[in-house]
Formats: sequence, C-alpha cells, structure tokens
Amino acid sequence: MSFLQLRAARKVFPDGTEAVRGIDLAVEKGELVVLLGPSGCGKTTTLRMVAGLETPTAGRILMGGEDVTALRPAKRDIGFIFQFYALYPHMTVRGNLSFPLENTGVRRGERERLVRETAEQMGITHLLDRHPAHLSGGDQQKVSVARAMIRHPRLWLMDEPLGTIDAAKRMELREWIRQKHLAMKVTTLYVTHDQEEAMSLGDRVVVMNEGRVEQIGVPLAVYDRPASLFTADFIGSPGMNLLPGEVAAETGQTVFRPHDSDARIPLAHGGTPGAAVLGIRGEFVRPDPAGPLAGTVVLDEYLGASRSVHLELGGGARLVMRADTRQSFAQGERIRVQLHPDHVRIFDPESGRRRDNGDST
Repeated sequence: MSFLQLRAARKVFPDGTEAVRGIDLAVEKGELVVLLGPSGCGKTTTLRMVAGLETPTAGRILMGGEDVTALRPAKRDIGFIFQFYALYPHMTVRGNLSFPLENTGVRRGERERLVRETAEQMGITHLLDRHPAHLSGGDQQKVSVARAMIRHPRLWLMDEPLGTIDAAKRMELREWIRQKHLAMKVTTLYVTHDQEEAMSLGDRVVVMNEGRVEQIGVPLAVYDRPASLFTADFIGSPGMNLLPGEVAAETGQTVFRPHDSDARIPLAHGGTPGAAVLGIRGEFVRPDPAGPLAGTVVLDEYLGASRSVHLELGGGARLVMRADTRQSFAQGERIRVQLHPDHVRIFDPESGRRRDNGDST
C-alpha cells in the first residue's frame, strides 16, 4: 500500500470555486513527487488538504494506511515549508531551527548538533544569532527551508520553497533539498510552477490543470510522451510543436497530412484515421532538403547551448526547430525539415488526449 493516498479528493470553496476536482494520487514511502502546473490549477490547495489546513469537500486522505482526512495538522507529523517564509520573529535563527526539535523531545546536545550541521549545509552559520527582521528575504526563506528539514517527520510538504530566492542560489538550494531527501528518505510532496525544478527534483511529476490531474509520470515520460495537448504545450520551453491536420491511410502507409499543406508525414506508430494534432519536440526537427515540411524562417534565436529557429509553415501554422549553435539561418530563408518518426506524437483534437501507441507513464 502506498504511504500517502488521495482518493477522489475534492475541494469547493464557499464562493463556489471548485479548486480540486476529485483527484487520485498515490505516493510511495520515501518518494519525492512534484505537483506542477500553472497558477490556479489546484496544486497548493491539494498540498493544504494533505497538511490538514484545508478540509476536503469530498474524498479521503490516507497516510500510512490511516485515514487522516479529519485529523488536525499538529497530529499528522509533517514538515511544511510555505511559499512565504513564516519564522518566529522573537526567536533568533538558532531558536527557529531548534524549536521543532525541542517540540518533539530531542535532547539539547543532539539539538545543538543538528542545528550546527544544518546551518553549515545551508551556509547560514553566520546568521544563527540574528533575528528574522535583520535578514534578507532570501535568507529568511533559507532558514524556513532549514527549519522544516532539520527533523525527520513522516512527510515533508513544500509549497514553492525556492520562489523568493534569487536565481544564483536557487540551483544550490535545489541540490541541497535533493541531497537531504536522498539521505533521509522522507516522503515528500513538492509544489512548483517551475518546470526545471520539477524535472530535476521529482521522482515523479504530477501535471495539474484546472483542478484535475493531466498526467503522472517520471520526468522523462512527461516530457517525451505527454498524455494530453495541455501537457505537451505546458511542458518545455518552448512547448511541443503542435500541428493540426488529419491521419490518413495512403498506399499501405499511415501518414499525417497537416492543414493547408500538401505534405505527407509517415507515422511510425500508426494512428486512427481522422482529424488529429501532430506533436513533436523542437530537438527532433532537423533541416533536410528532402524533408516533407517546408517553412520560412521568421526568427533565429541564439540561446548559448542551442538555437531556436522559428518557421512559418503557412496557414498560420508555426514550427520551432532546435538547431546546433554552429548553424544559423537568415530571416526569410526557405528551408525544408524532417521530423524524427519515433518522436512524433498524435493527439485527438476533441478530447485533447494522446492516441498513438506510445506509453504515457
């Protein structure tokens, strides 16, 4: 049995807003699962229901096989890192770090050791005798993260813990959180809208949209085999290229025919004939004089490690190709491109769900 389970969890607020629309989720013991999605998708409300800060309108929440749906937050044995730091203003940093340990009966010598080690790991030793009012916002959030992770609860809940920290320190803290999790193996539910964070931290990623779960999977599967048009467009920078058209059987071969084009794109995974949307990541599009698609270069972006070449295909359709930095393309240049057949994904335009033969987990 999974350690944390949400069963048909739903939350409707008094004003009628349905923030979470009956989601099911199972998190294994010691796993780090990331809830990822745009603002307003229900990820923070889901986390708050697990914490006991919101009561589900319907459904159940179980921890270690125990139904905790109605259990008070203090009884759930969780460490919660809020989006905005919530430190005790009358305590020094040392006191803030020590307090949760003291509260759970850890002896003084052990408390001092843990405070010292955690402060060293977080690079905040020089702040131990300061009060929160004398810290920068980034340092306050570091202390908030350290305070939640200093002890070993049953569950860590993290709501955008790095959101207020500058980019230079964000990667360092992300690595620290991952290392701490690997060392302590505390089951963790982590909320973010940052895709890079989600992909680098999560054992699995839960993509949410409008209160529902779009897809659950390991980061590679979510990126490479999106289960829906929403996931395909939301994940990636830029998102997956999406071309409307139709799947058809021609001379014993299944092909995709884009709208407003005479192109024929062979499909490695087949597909049901009819209206469809073809999806492909930019890194699987390459220049090829014999390629089936032709486009006009409207923008060539140099990004350091790669180039993003934006093509106008006609009829309003666009395609972004991720090219080698040694290649460059002039605005207005006409080029043909090839799509890697193993990385073409086919979606149903009505349901938005993927319908090729690939796996989506």
